[in-house]
Amino acid sequence: MKILRFSIRFFFIFLITSALYGIIESPFKDSLFFSGEWWHIFSNYDSLSNNFFDKRMAYVDSSGYLHLLAIRERSTQGTRFYSAGIKSSRKKSFGIYRIEVIGRINNLLNTCFAPFLYDWDMGIYEIDIEFSKWGNPLHLGGNYSVHSWRPKHIRKGITFKPLSDYKIQDPVVSIHYIYLYPDSIKFKSSIPVYVLPESLQKTIKDQQEIIISKWKITDKNFIPQHRGLYPEVYLWWPVKKNTGPDTVEIIVKKFEYIPFKDN
Repeated sequence: MKILRFSIRFFFIFLITSALYGIIESPFKDSLFFSGEWWHIFSNYDSLSNNFFDKRMAYVDSSGYLHLLAIRERSTQGTRFYSAGIKSSRKKSFGIYRIEVIGRINNLLNTCFAPFLYDWDMGIYEIDIEFSKWGNPLHLGGNYSVHSWRPKHIRKGITFKPLSDYKIQDPVVSIHYIYLYPDSIKFKSSIPVYVLPESLQKTIKDQQEIIISKWKITDKNFIPQHRGLYPEVYLWWPVKKNTGPDTVEIIVKKFEYIPFKDN
């Protein structure tokens, strides 16, 4: 019995260690290991958006940070729009979803950075955070939205200013949350205090983050009951104009999922 207990204990230690360091083989052909789990990298042409999702547009560096690229490639044959998209290998449920980002998400003119949750099993629910000016420099640049197809598509959401008016120092870091409850969905975006000018940091006490925006919805048409969702992260081109930079990069420092205890 002692040998059996030791073997079981060793097996679980191996599984935990393997998950942390990516020893277990990825379940996907094109994949990357980020924030303690495997993610599928999309590699396909999307005819609806005219984006080429390319596995070269997503990679993890030696610090464990996820880099997402969107590249507009011009040639005599025309212009191609290369984008990045990844999907978690793990279906998740009620809990807190947190993503920490490096990059000026408030200045994405023609590209869109979008961490969101999607119901891949039935295609009924989608919970979005999006950062883009959608080709309009006057657009506020941030969106929270929820979608439901039951069976007709309905959407609710708000628009907000992603980084407010703070003079944030480089590197620009922001943190974004989705709180998925059985009776509501809450969104929140914040900036860590350490990215603010030192003069402003001194005036802020007992806070590690400053909330930029938040929103809550309780309409049950948009809340997935007993249905798992897959986290996804995209950087893509919704607008096909030749303005703005040809290469855009957003870095994701960390993704976290904290399940509620009663899940």
